[in-house]
Amino acid sequence: VMSNGRYSVMVTATGSGYSRWGDLSVTRWQPDPTEDRLGSYIFLRDAGSGDWWSATAEPKRAAEEKAQTLFSDDKASFVKSVGTLRSEVECIVISEGNGEGRRVTLYNDGPSDRHIEVTSFAELVLGLEASDNAHPAFSKMFVETEISANNAAIFATRRKRETSEPDIAMVHFVTDPSGSARDAEAETDRRAFIGRGRTIVDAAAFDPGARLGGHSGFTLDPVASLRRQVRIRGPVEIVSDAEADAYYATRPRGSRIGAWASKQSRPLESRFALEKAVAEYTARYPIGEIPRPKHWSGFRIVPSTIEFWHDRPFRLHDRLVFTRSAKDGWDKTRLYP
Repeated sequence: VMSNGRYSVMVTATGSGYSRWGDLSVTRWQPDPTEDRLGSYIFLRDAGSGDWWSATAEPKRAAEEKAQTLFSDDKASFVKSVGTLRSEVECIVISEGNGEGRRVTLYNDGPSDRHIEVTSFAELVLGLEASDNAHPAFSKMFVETEISANNAAIFATRRKRETSEPDIAMVHFVTDPSGSARDAEAETDRRAFIGRGRTIVDAAAFDPGARLGGHSGFTLDPVASLRRQVRIRGPVEIVSDAEADAYYATRPRGSRIGAWASKQSRPLESRFALEKAVAEYTARYPIGEIPRPKHWSGFRIVPSTIEFWHDRPFRLHDRLVFTRSAKDGWDKTRLYP
């Protein structure tokens, strides 16, 4: 639990949890001994392959992922590796003010550009937890949402039923250090985001070609969700031996055997030759550790150009490119779609 005395955030080791302002719940959460599917989440989707997963261990896992959670005095950090993409989400509570922040950092350890969609999601309460638990459908009826003109922020308030009820309003927004907010996608209707008869792990918002619909107002099941796509491109540098060793050790045993057997991208006379090499190295390393081959390493893209792309109807897309300048800053350019 992190708190400044007024605003508090509880996060579990798997990334679920809730936010509160005093006695009022900002977001919805209930403990579940079998599933962790309620909380404030960050989802990542590869725009090329369509694969998607949560940046925390739950609620959406990926094949052969590696997840780590670190709790310190001032923040909670969630690190996750899926293939050549590493992500880190740092969660903090603002010391002066009533709010929280989640910083998302992406590392592309592969040799090619990656187009990644970053999507946030949280179910809104903005009221007493007891009232929400007693009659959630009724409680949701009084939350009103509004989306900013460029879809970069969501505003939410609760209509009071009695004058004695406290006033509460919240804003959920996305920004980055390279410049002012740019166009994104937004959604505040849970049914539109997840879909009828579905759950958060197979949400309609991540179907191929799906976009956030931008519903707002009294949606009867309010959420706060923003999405932005990022492309990272830059020169490639080889990682250090220590980094290569650390990553190699996380690979499945069969993949480490394959690293010895495969002379990657070189001509191969037959499939039999590859399978024979795999058998030879399997016999050489039947048990214990498998050392990293000297020819096996990794690469890191050093960002020099980052493009933010936002889908628009009739292919009139928004494209903004940020190029690193000589003064270690970023120059902004808008491109035709």
